[in-house]
Amino acid sequence: MVEFGLIKLELLVCGIIGLIFIVDLFSKSKTRLHTIAVIGSLGLLVFSFLPTRIGTTFFDSYSCDYLSIFFRSIFCLSAFIVILLSIDFLKTHSRYTGEYYILIFSATLGMILLSSAQEMLTFYVSLELLSISSYILAAYKKSEPRSVEAGIKYFLLGAIASAILLFGISFVYGSTGTTQFKEIGTIISSTQASPILYIGLVLILCAMCFKIAVVPLHMWAPDVYEGAPTPIVAFFSIGTKAAGFAILMRIFLTAFYGLKAEWGMLMVVLSAMTMILGNLAAIPQTNIKRLLGYSTIAQAGYILMGIAMASYSGIAASMYYLVAYLFSNLCAFAVIIIFSNRVGSVENPAASGDKIEDYSGLSHRSPG
Repeated sequence: MVEFGLIKLELLVCGIIGLIFIVDLFSKSKTRLHTIAVIGSLGLLVFSFLPTRIGTTFFDSYSCDYLSIFFRSIFCLSAFIVILLSIDFLKTHSRYTGEYYILIFSATLGMILLSSAQEMLTFYVSLELLSISSYILAAYKKSEPRSVEAGIKYFLLGAIASAILLFGISFVYGSTGTTQFKEIGTIISSTQASPILYIGLVLILCAMCFKIAVVPLHMWAPDVYEGAPTPIVAFFSIGTKAAGFAILMRIFLTAFYGLKAEWGMLMVVLSAMTMILGNLAAIPQTNIKRLLGYSTIAQAGYILMGIAMASYSGIAASMYYLVAYLFSNLCAFAVIIIFSNRVGSVENPAASGDKIEDYSGLSHRSPG
């Protein structure tokens, strides 16, 4: 039986999505949509911190445990802050306000489902819900070529990554006969791993490297970050990245834990390459959003170090870093959004506020 007590937060998100859809359908008031989105996201944030029961449901394919509770709080907090940052943005791009909020909450729902998945197909469907919402959000400003380019690049590369992921899942299922994470882990620990299983593991890791922007599958991030709306970029840099790391921790520490010697060394190499390339490539950038795009690539390398340890202290370090990263990154993007709105509308209408040189003299013009 489905234990609805374990999926109360998910049902609440679905209710908010339905409410926004109905209000947007029958009301022309954008203020109501802003109010519902802010109150709804704040309600989700408060609800995510309330005590809840631990357990599994849907034939052990979905769980509510301490890992998912931690990441749910991150997702709800990032959604709440991004919605607050989006209000001014939507005043000048108000044609699809309802759709914008629906996509934000749909992506948040995908993140929550992803962090609780205990089975390969549940994991895949949750990831697709998050990904498809993200593709549309990246191209939200469809009248601007850069935004359309960002959405198309993100969609095409994301579709390839999804195909690779599904291919890897099929290899794992073919070699183990199950899609349940715990059952896969039990089989791996009790039998000799086959070459097919190793291929599936590598393919899944490659697909997830795209989702969290890890070298060498990082090339989409700077272009998408530059072209997508700034509040959405903030959402991508925190929410989607945290969701990717949540499922990465769950898969490799549950299903593939018996092969930690192999994938641990691979993650160490990927982590080193990501830190080095992300930081070096950020140095010559002239666009502030591209600069932060390469910064998020480097941050992914730092977080990946903890997962590569395959230990309690390593995972705790990665989760601690994610919390600090959430606040610092959202603050940085908040400054960019406020500055861009000010520069583009008051001080210099011809400036976009995205160039690093636009920030020259900011300490004198706007010390706060």
